[in-house]
Amino acid sequence: LEPTNVQEILETIMTVGRLTGHENQASLVVGELQSRIETITSAVQLATFNPRVLCVEWLDPLMVGGHWVPDLVRLAGGIDGLGQLGKPSFRVDSEDIVNYQPEVIVFMPCGFHLEENLAQIKTTQFPSEWDAIPAVRLGNTFAVDGSSFFNRPGPRVVDGLELLANILHPELQLQSRS
Repeated sequence: LEPTNVQEILETIMTVGRLTGHENQASLVVGELQSRIETITSAVQLATFNPRVLCVEWLDPLMVGGHWVPDLVRLAGGIDGLGQLGKPSFRVDSEDIVNYQPEVIVFMPCGFHLEENLAQIKTTQFPSEWDAIPAVRLGNTFAVDGSSFFNRPGPRVVDGLELLANILHPELQLQSRS
């Protein structure tokens, strides 16, 4: 089972439910997750601005989030101009990031919990050109628990979606379980 977007993650939960004889429970879980996704997508439609977002899945070398991460950004009301939906994460040059001019940067290294992520960010030497990036200039850089909410294809990606929607649209004051 290798889902590559949010819908496929939900379908995988149903598949696991069927294969393990827990289809009713899986259906309830998926129904709740779909309801939470619809709540977020409805709320972010009220936003007047959809920021350009960079999701950093690895710091050295710099890699952008792939698979379902661009889908999460879209559902949260952002634009992921570097990540590729359904494709693995990939290495990106700092020049590409500077040219993209992200308005929000979310650091979500694969396999790192928040504390490990923060420690890694502190030791990373970012190029001097990063000072010209709107997200850096405006302080719109965020470290999250990638391991818990973004890197694994399971129900908690919806917690990640809620977290991401709150990062991108704090003015909406969305409720979150994460």
